[in-house]
Amino acid sequence: MNHRIVILIAIGILFCNTVNAQTTILEIAGNESIMLDSEPELMGNYYVDNVWYYVVKHNNPLAGGISIYDEYGTRIDDASIADKVIVTYRVKFDNEIKDVLKNYTRVVSSIDSQAAQTIQSLDSLIFKLDEKETDVSYDRVKTFLSAMNLLKNSTRDASSSCSNALSKSDLLETNKDYNTASAVLDEYEKCVSLIDPINSNIAILKDQIEPASETLNSREVLKLALGSNNLSRDISRWLDDSIRNVDNLKNSTDIEEPTKMDAGILKSSLDGIKSGIEEETAGFETRLDPQSRILKIIAFAVIIIAVIAALVVLKRRGIGLGGLKMEKKKKEEDTGFGNLTVVVTESKTRDPVGNATVTLVNMKTGNKYESRTESNGNLNLQGIVAGSYEMISVSDNHETEKMEIFIDPGVNRSMIVLKRK
Repeated sequence: MNHRIVILIAIGILFCNTVNAQTTILEIAGNESIMLDSEPELMGNYYVDNVWYYVVKHNNPLAGGISIYDEYGTRIDDASIADKVIVTYRVKFDNEIKDVLKNYTRVVSSIDSQAAQTIQSLDSLIFKLDEKETDVSYDRVKTFLSAMNLLKNSTRDASSSCSNALSKSDLLETNKDYNTASAVLDEYEKCVSLIDPINSNIAILKDQIEPASETLNSREVLKLALGSNNLSRDISRWLDDSIRNVDNLKNSTDIEEPTKMDAGILKSSLDGIKSGIEEETAGFETRLDPQSRILKIIAFAVIIIAVIAALVVLKRRGIGLGGLKMEKKKKEEDTGFGNLTVVVTESKTRDPVGNATVTLVNMKTGNKYESRTESNGNLNLQGIVAGSYEMISVSDNHETEKMEIFIDPGVNRSMIVLKRK
């Protein structure tokens, strides 16, 4: 028999077996449906630890989630297996993310290549200048080289991780294997984690590139390249290379790209993958005991209904919100005096704010109490008539903060957090 026919027959048998398996899984999932379930959906099959697993989605307004079945139709309740299947199911890139990641990888790889050339020439030049033992200062070139090394380390790692995430994601679309999915997620996390360090290192590099260029083109350094001895010729060679590489870097459009690109798309994509994994895990746990979840929701709904019904009855008897307001008004009219201790801090640093003015205005009488904070941010007000007050906090370097406060007879404490202007 022709070998092509054999292959076609084998593919046909495999396809039929796969279709039959999917149909069987859906039938089993349908038989396990609970109240409010719609028709189960087969989301795909995934390869974990040498076994194919099927993910079935259950749409249910109270107990939605996923179930996982092995290739024999046995439902899986092992959390360790479920975690791997869910990672394999949720780790994927759409075309937009792939395009952004490809472009970002290209730019980072280009910067990495330029940085490698520049570092090589500067390393060799500085080595030869050190050998010459000159009094000419080239510290700014050394500082620039340090900045180049920082950038090179981050772009090297990012170029590798981003490229690996892309290539492995293409493989994952074909093999749907957990090991591949896990590798994609690891590489993508490394890639995204280096976005901010690369942008920071580029900013540092930009501050150093002009001073380094001025030093390399200075008359004093150029004189060191003059001469017929081997050392002078070496300096001349590496100086020419360094000047050319630094100029290329200054004029490179790639060096501007990472900070201009919408790297937020990549960060959001990674967050979406992680949150998707968490949601599917929660949904898997829900479907292990969906009846219990539904009963809890129903019990909670019954409690809410009972509370609403009780409020309606109280209102009809004249003991509704008006009664609560009367209680509050009665409390405000209680006689007595209170003391107030206030701590004022800054929102961002949590440092104490000294010399801030804190004013209490009685919301009923308009009477005021005012004091300033000490250097530790504390102040004490004593002999305040109990009641409702508006507390106003003012500081020269911070935004004014207003809040309502109730002073009880006795000791009262409050904290104020001010935002810097």
